[in-house]
Amino acid sequence: MALLDFGGNPVAVTATGPAPVEQVLDLGLYFASMTLLLTAYTLKPTGGSPSFILTMETAMDPKATTWIPLGVFATMTTAPDQDKQTFTDLLRYVRWNVTTLTDIDPAMFSLSGVARNP
Repeated sequence: MALLDFGGNPVAVTATGPAPVEQVLDLGLYFASMTLLLTAYTLKPTGGSPSFILTMETAMDPKATTWIPLGVFATMTTAPDQDKQTFTDLLRYVRWNVTTLTDIDPAMFSLSGVARNP
């Protein structure tokens, strides 16, 4: 088992898109699953339909142009909020990807958890 932490501090995002390179985790080829806790600290609404959706992705190469989707956290509209999800079928690298950021600027969140062997 290994502890996972994407970034160490709360991450602020103002647009959709994948994690920066420094927040891509190299799990090696040792882990089959990971359980992550997404914590939203700030979801500052700028309109009438705030929505924040974070997905997890995996790849064999951190510079791959195509990443494989692992799953999605629950849609968040207010903060503070949390969601826990377990993801399986991991390849070597994992990253988060903000796929929806509607009527929110900024979103501040943290992502941490554990990776497990089979």
